[in-house]
Amino acid sequence: MVSTLFFILLAAPAPCPPLAAAELGCADAVEVMEGGCPVRRLCPADAVAQGFTLLDLSDQWTPTILTEDPSLGEAGKQLYRDNYLKLANGQVTDRSVEERARTDRFLEPYGIFPNFSVLRDRLADEARHTCRQAVVDEGLRSITRTLSPYEDAASQKQRVKSVAALEAQFTRELVKRAKAQLFPGPPPPPDDFESLAGEKKWAASIAKWKKLRMRVEAIRAMQEHLRCDGLSRRPDAPGLFGYDTQVGLEMYQRKQMLGSRSHLDLETRDTLIEDSHELDFQALLRALRERVANAGGLIEDGSALGRWGQVLGRTLDSSEYRFPLPDVPLPNGAEDFISPATEAAARALGWTAPEDATARMVALGADAFKQPRMVAIKLPPPPPWHSAHMDLRAEVDRGDVWYDYPVTASGRLRTHRIERRPTTTLFVRYADRDIPLVRWPTTIGSWKDERLEDGSMVYKYKNSDVGPRIWRSLIASPTWLPPPSTPEDDMARPDGAGGYEAKTELFGPSYASAYGLVMLIHNKPVERKNGTIVYYDNGIRTHGSVSYRSIVRGASHGCHRLFNHLAVRLADFLLEHRPYTREGRIPAGYARTFSYKGDSVTLKIPDRGYGFLLDPPVPVEVLEGRIRSGRKKPPAGSFPAP
Repeated sequence: MVSTLFFILLAAPAPCPPLAAAELGCADAVEVMEGGCPVRRLCPADAVAQGFTLLDLSDQWTPTILTEDPSLGEAGKQLYRDNYLKLANGQVTDRSVEERARTDRFLEPYGIFPNFSVLRDRLADEARHTCRQAVVDEGLRSITRTLSPYEDAASQKQRVKSVAALEAQFTRELVKRAKAQLFPGPPPPPDDFESLAGEKKWAASIAKWKKLRMRVEAIRAMQEHLRCDGLSRRPDAPGLFGYDTQVGLEMYQRKQMLGSRSHLDLETRDTLIEDSHELDFQALLRALRERVANAGGLIEDGSALGRWGQVLGRTLDSSEYRFPLPDVPLPNGAEDFISPATEAAARALGWTAPEDATARMVALGADAFKQPRMVAIKLPPPPPWHSAHMDLRAEVDRGDVWYDYPVTASGRLRTHRIERRPTTTLFVRYADRDIPLVRWPTTIGSWKDERLEDGSMVYKYKNSDVGPRIWRSLIASPTWLPPPSTPEDDMARPDGAGGYEAKTELFGPSYASAYGLVMLIHNKPVERKNGTIVYYDNGIRTHGSVSYRSIVRGASHGCHRLFNHLAVRLADFLLEHRPYTREGRIPAGYARTFSYKGDSVTLKIPDRGYGFLLDPPVPVEVLEGRIRSGRKKPPAGSFPAP
């Protein structure tokens, strides 16, 4: 606590001058922020009229898709809003939220950014920062390739044992020499093993020790960083990349929104070495970015040009979220408008460096963000094509498509080469030209195994429909209704009391549900003979996904999956720039009781999600892509599973 106060006092910016009293004709006046200080108060309507953007800093903020409409009564309430707010507040162990959150802990990659109270506490946690700074990172700095947690445990133990044995041998030799006064000058310390490297007798052993030691020390340093962050439950032995270290590293990677697998790769290495104040500050900027994009109605992130901007000199997205895409830059592609807007907001709030942000946030008090806290800030001008009703359309390029059965004659799985990944591009028609606003990686259908009602497994091709479609139904916090053939093993889990319960997060609403936080249904309008329009639904959606690593390298069951936070950003953008009708909660009335291992399990799904109806819909064209297989049409029926 003393070190935290010292850090804050040392970095504390000059106090803000008091605001002059002013008579305003509203009870909900907002502070206009400049350079970290409130400079005046305005009524919200006046602030907007004067070109300011209203930014919600409170812990009660949610994306637009989770806002409510009291005029719709019970149907206007969001089923998932309370859970979202709890998770954003770090309440991942609350029994009322989904089970998976207790394991995931950090949910940025899943589209739920921590609120500002959580981020303030991280920044001010000087005990953790001091612990991290004390870790010796020499071993981490030395590694030049990815370290895997799946290396044979016996090999790892032998490496640690060999390093310890060699060090003991070197120590004995140096101590023996010191006692015998065999050194011409002052004897080297007993741990100065490098002093033996120039001798022929010891050169090979020193070289072997150095090679083995750096890997062991890298893992030890990683373990120490994880311990400082409270991410080590049952620690593995120092230097062993075991299960607990792997689980802790996965949580750390989610905390830093790395999008990495559970390996110690070079990008993870760099964040472990980085100062933890800086890492927490970058997390603060990422959370601020989502609120700024929402408040400013922005989606243009530079992806259409393949040029993502920086915020205060920092690149906020790891390489996973800046994956190279085909045909970028696109002609007339939109530049990054979100990054400069985020930087303008950070400067207005005085969050320009870790120490400044910490001092200003702590000075506001522990409850500063728990209460309503709306401020007015000046953002850069929006793109000229922004309006309340933008002429938008989307295009899904399926990339390389393989219809051939991917199993060899011997029954082994064959991997098809994908050189051109599928993408989703959003366009606006403005000044007689198409302007690509964003281009994001997505997925298409492929070969998937499927369990039949008799329990047998088959392989089927899950196709992604080609041709014109529309986005008409936007569903927030969507649920998935499992068909009757869904195996009970996939639907039940232990309830912690000796029985079993339904895996509610799989069905939703949940960040980890099959459709993530939001989905857009791909409808095909069909006109009947009487002139009415029906909207055909073949089960294809554009939706968020909890499986964030598969977005740029995997496939789907036919849907076009997006990173969860980008799916939310897209949905919010559509609601800001297209007319819509709020449907509210869509009844499902789904209930199913089944027996699992002698226990009766009841699954109830009351709603399909929370609906918004885009009117007019947004046109979507799904391109055929490059058919690279010998088979030119998607196969029907089932095939033997590999």
